[in-house]
Amino acid sequence: MQAETVPRLLRETPVPVTVTVGIGNDGADIAVFHVGQDKNGVVKTEVFPSNNNDLADQVVWRPPYLAVISRSSGNCWNCTGEAVFKIVDDRAVRIGDINLDYLPEAVPALPDGQFLTRYAKLESQAGFCHACSPSFMVVLTEQAGRLVIDAQATWAANAGLWSHAQDVAATLAAHGMPRGNSDERFAWELDGFRDLVSAAALAKYCDRPDLLKDYLDRLTPHLPSALSGRLNEALALVSPLEPVSQWNSNAPY
Repeated sequence: MQAETVPRLLRETPVPVTVTVGIGNDGADIAVFHVGQDKNGVVKTEVFPSNNNDLADQVVWRPPYLAVISRSSGNCWNCTGEAVFKIVDDRAVRIGDINLDYLPEAVPALPDGQFLTRYAKLESQAGFCHACSPSFMVVLTEQAGRLVIDAQATWAANAGLWSHAQDVAATLAAHGMPRGNSDERFAWELDGFRDLVSAAALAKYCDRPDLLKDYLDRLTPHLPSALSGRLNEALALVSPLEPVSQWNSNAPY
């Protein structure tokens, strides 16, 4: 795309949004304004479609929320995300940022002011590769002009993960680690162990210490010491109800 020195209008309603395209890898600055051109915030996008007109697709209006989607050149879970604005009385208020590990259409704003983001703090930590890192979905609710963690909704949204992990733990207790070839054991560590750690991290993040203790008491006696150490290393990184901004700080938006 060609560089632009003058901001170009992407949309006029519900508030003005402009874009200024940089040179090379400098990306584009998408600016959201209050009605009346009182500048409110700028979101940096490092990668964008080859057609300038397609940049308008990175600004999504879901009343009363306006989301500016940012895509960087990396493949980390935080590399694509949304800066979320709430439009109140012709003013754009930035209420928070969320990552979008999937296509934006797959992670829409939920009814009644709820949003989904992926817990990304354990990505490539505790001996896990990028693609096989433990994770779960976090639900945020808009309260008093900010996106805040909704612990109860987060727990409910991950009911399937928690139930699956109980089955994996029960199978491990009954039959032990896979006794097949090294490929079978490696595959189990990629999937089964990841899910076990994801569930433990979920319980700690949602601040359910009694449930976590019971789960670990049933699980850890059946894990090899190396895997038990990785589980503890991952859990040490998890802080209950830690704000998204604390583990999403390396995002490019």
